[in-house]
Amino acid sequence: FISICQGQPLTLATTVQGPGLTYSWSGPASFTNPQQNPLVTSSADLIHEGTYSLVVTQFGCSSLPANCVVDIREKPATPQLSGATAVCAGDTVKLTAVPTMGQFQWLAPDGDTVFTSFNELVLPTVMPPDSGAWRVRIVQNGCVSDASPPILIQVQNYPSVSVAQAAPLCQGQSLPLLASSNNPNVTFSWVGPDGFMAGNTPNPVDPTPATGTYTVTATTSFGCSASSSVTVGVITPPTAVVTNTASFCADGLVNAQLQSI
Repeated sequence: FISICQGQPLTLATTVQGPGLTYSWSGPASFTNPQQNPLVTSSADLIHEGTYSLVVTQFGCSSLPANCVVDIREKPATPQLSGATAVCAGDTVKLTAVPTMGQFQWLAPDGDTVFTSFNELVLPTVMPPDSGAWRVRIVQNGCVSDASPPILIQVQNYPSVSVAQAAPLCQGQSLPLLASSNNPNVTFSWVGPDGFMAGNTPNPVDPTPATGTYTVTATTSFGCSASSSVTVGVITPPTAVVTNTASFCADGLVNAQLQSI
């Protein structure tokens, strides 16, 4: 009895040998072969399943047929993978394979293989070195499927962002804001007092600033973001008022005080 998986080579063999021996193999799909140990096929399929017979002849005398039953176990269907592919450093990624039954061999980008008995693989706290193509194979009834098409996981670091400190401003002055990031490909967005908003620029100008906190957020193409803030003070200028503290006399002197309010 021979049991192999679909796609594996199928070879028949006998230990009978001696002078003058000839061999006659026959089997499914019109198979015949005169070799002692013939290769039926390099890639077995269901048509090769069945009973194979061998007759050995020596000096004109033939043996009774010796039979061998060959069982071809079906190869599992090629699985498909799904899961998040564009993630931030530290995220958890879950890969899901279909079909869902069997044992699973997960093929990592670095060549390692992870084995599970269920169709999900959880990758906690992924980092940029974990980026790459993941594949999976299914094992059913001792037979291994072809590897799935790859799913490419890409991991981005969170950016850093900083804001330059702003000196106090007089009322009526405009406020230039300055931000920078270690990632040149981020997009910037700003919010501030009195409904101030600015997008897609690291260095906006608020023409009518107000006292309060201005916050900038830098975001990568995968949505990984970081924020930084600066507190701005806007000074209201004093108002000069002249007050008279004495009675007015013609051709005389007047005592006056100048004060701010």
